[in-house]
Amino acid sequence: MTSTFVPPNNAVGFFDMAPTRALRVAAVLLAALWASAPSEVAAQSEPRSINAVTISSPAAGDTFRRGETITVTVNFNRDINNQNSCGWANPLRLEVQIGSTTRNFRCPTGGNAIYGRDHPFSYVVQAGDLDADGISIAAGAIMGGTWWAPARNTISTDLGAHAITNSANHKVNGGGIEGGPAPARPAEVTGVRVSPLDGGLRVSWDAATGEVSQYRVDAMDASGELARRVYTDADVFEALVDRLANGVDYTVTVTALTSHPDVEGPASEPQTAAPAAPAAPAASAPSQVVGVRVAPLDGGLRVSWSAAAGEVSQYRVDAVDASGELARRVYTDADVFEALVDRLVNGVEYTVTVTALTGHPDVEGPASEPQTAAPSAPAAPAASAPSQVVGVRVAPLDGGLRVSWSATAGEVSQYRVDAMDASGELARRVYTDADVFE
Repeated sequence: MTSTFVPPNNAVGFFDMAPTRALRVAAVLLAALWASAPSEVAAQSEPRSINAVTISSPAAGDTFRRGETITVTVNFNRDINNQNSCGWANPLRLEVQIGSTTRNFRCPTGGNAIYGRDHPFSYVVQAGDLDADGISIAAGAIMGGTWWAPARNTISTDLGAHAITNSANHKVNGGGIEGGPAPARPAEVTGVRVSPLDGGLRVSWDAATGEVSQYRVDAMDASGELARRVYTDADVFEALVDRLANGVDYTVTVTALTSHPDVEGPASEPQTAAPAAPAAPAASAPSQVVGVRVAPLDGGLRVSWSAAAGEVSQYRVDAVDASGELARRVYTDADVFEALVDRLVNGVEYTVTVTALTGHPDVEGPASEPQTAAPSAPAAPAASAPSQVVGVRVAPLDGGLRVSWSATAGEVSQYRVDAMDASGELARRVYTDADVFE
């Protein structure tokens, strides 16, 4: 018995041929299929799966900030199509964990399907996005949409071993607490000091009052363009601004930031300096700082010392707690021999040292002998101020003066010796203990 294939009325092509001729054409097509390369056939039947997951880099450092776009690209082992699903009501998306919040990263919209191996998902960082450990992407993070592959091959969207947990190079700080009240504006940063280094500048400053979450250090070139920007945490008051050109003047400002992206303090008074190749190292480091005196204050310590011999560019004052951790570091210029070390805890003992620095980053003097003291709340004021110091005697020396005096009556904790120039400006100030009279 012979069966005959009857095509539908709208069939075209070789179905219009006589049955015998149609069978011959079909046989030729079948032979051509068997003659195709085995690897090509295998590729068509290979299941589609995820081959790699990559994350774009932040504009600076390891942290994405408000307004930056994070792009996660999912790479498949073969070409696939997302079936125009980027713009549907249930669009294809990638769920990414930013801190304690899950954010939906979207594929590009615009109505066109993406066909290929690389499929990007993007998100713009906004206020309230905070992740100090780095973003995480779970194995089942791809949600929604529809995928399609040639020959109806199966598609696995499980990230599997490509899932990401706390990517340290992809932290997020969008600033602020979403929906929360804005903090008060911090005070202007003061006491900014800038020292030239080879290809950079060392910048230090005094703590700003107010609710500070970070400090921002900006270096502008002569045209007013931002050449370099550096951030520090709220308890760090120095920064190395690197990748600058030697011999070029830069204007540096420091600004106290808050947790709210739209609230920050005023920029500090600008300071101008030019990086410079290091001079030949000093023949010897400065001498050890001596004469260190520490007086307790409420929440801090007043530290004074005698000038070190040698080529000094700055003094560094360190206060270390009982565990050996640096609690506070303060810098002064070479002609300033006292410092207020603030933001310490009353009743806690700190070990204080003073070190003379040079213009060369690798050459500094030995630290002074350590002095231990504890900040304390102010005692009740004395019934009366000490009496006037009398018997002051001044003898000239080469480059200085020797001053002596008689002990004064009353409750004395220190003596202060001031030398004023002809214009009335303070040229030099020195402190001594209560039992030292010169």
